[in-house]
Amino acid sequence: MKIIKLLKENWLYILIVIVSCFLFLFPLPYTIEGPGGLIAVKDRFQIENSNRDMQYYLAYVSEYKATPITYLHAKLHKNYEIIPKSEQVGTDKEMNFRNHLMLEEANQDALIYAYTKAGKKVDILEEEIYVTMIDTLAKTDLEVGDRIESINKEKVKNKEHLFSLIQSSSEKVKLEVEKNGKRKEKYALLLDIEGTKKIGILPTVKRKIRVEPEIEFIFDKSESGASGGFMMTLAIYDALTNSNFSKNKKIAGTGTIDGEGNIGEIGGIKYKILGALEEKADLFFVPKENYEEALQTLKENKGDLKLIKVEHFEEVLDFLKKD
Repeated sequence: MKIIKLLKENWLYILIVIVSCFLFLFPLPYTIEGPGGLIAVKDRFQIENSNRDMQYYLAYVSEYKATPITYLHAKLHKNYEIIPKSEQVGTDKEMNFRNHLMLEEANQDALIYAYTKAGKKVDILEEEIYVTMIDTLAKTDLEVGDRIESINKEKVKNKEHLFSLIQSSSEKVKLEVEKNGKRKEKYALLLDIEGTKKIGILPTVKRKIRVEPEIEFIFDKSESGASGGFMMTLAIYDALTNSNFSKNKKIAGTGTIDGEGNIGEIGGIKYKILGALEEKADLFFVPKENYEEALQTLKENKGDLKLIKVEHFEEVLDFLKKD
C-alpha cells in the first residue's frame, strides 16, 4: 500500500525521470559526427630532456553514439551528420581495435620520419602486422585481430614486404596467423582492384622502436585514428631541432604522413575546420585532397583562418621558415 501511495503522489516526477532517461540514454542505431576542437600536441608526447613550449594543435571530430535527444539535436543543426550503424565496417570492438592501433601506427610513422629528418638515431627492432579491417568484397577466413606471420610459407618482414608477397601471388594466398596465442593457417583469394592485386584487408603495423633521445606518447583512451600523424611529425621535428617554427602562432592541422613525407587525406575535414574556427587558430594545414571542402566550409561560415594546402612535409617546413 505504501508503494502504491508513493507512486500516486509522485507519478509526475517518476514520469519525467523515465522520459528523461529514454531521451538521454536510450541507444539508437546511429553515430553522430560534428564540430570538434583542438588538442595541444605538446601534451601528447614528451622527449627526454626537452621541455620546449610550442603552439601546434591536432584537429579532431566529435563523434558519439546517438540517443533520441542527440539525434534530434543533429537533425536540427546543419553542422552535424547522422551515420546509420549499418554503414559501420565491423563491430564496435573491431572498430575500437582498429582505430587505436591506427593511432599507434600513426605516432610511430611520425616518430620515424621526424627523427630521421632531424638526423637522430632510429632503430626499428620489430614489426608486427595485424588485420584491422576486412572489406565486404574479400573472400577470406581472416579475422580482425589476426597477426600475419607468413604468406605462402615466407615470413612477412614489414608492410611493404606483405604487399610485395601479395603481388607475386596467384589466385589464392595462404597465410599463417596468430591470435590469442593460437596459430592457424588461413587463406585469401586475390582481388583485382584497378590493376592491383589485393586480398581485401587493411593491414596495420605495430612496431618496437628504439630512438635517441627517448620519447613517450601520452594519449587518452578515447583518442584514436591516424589523422594526427602529420602534425605530430611537425611537433616532434620542431622539438628535436629547436626550430621554434610556431613563433607564438596557434598552428592547427590534420593529415596522415608516410615514410616518404607525403601528407595524405583524412575524413571529417568540415568538422575539424569548424573546431579550429571555434578555438581561434591562426592558420590550418590541410591535405591537398581535403582543401576544396575545407575552403568551402570557411566561406560558408565566414571564417577568419589562414588555410594552407600541403602535399609533402618539405612544403610545410618551407612555409614556416618564410612565414
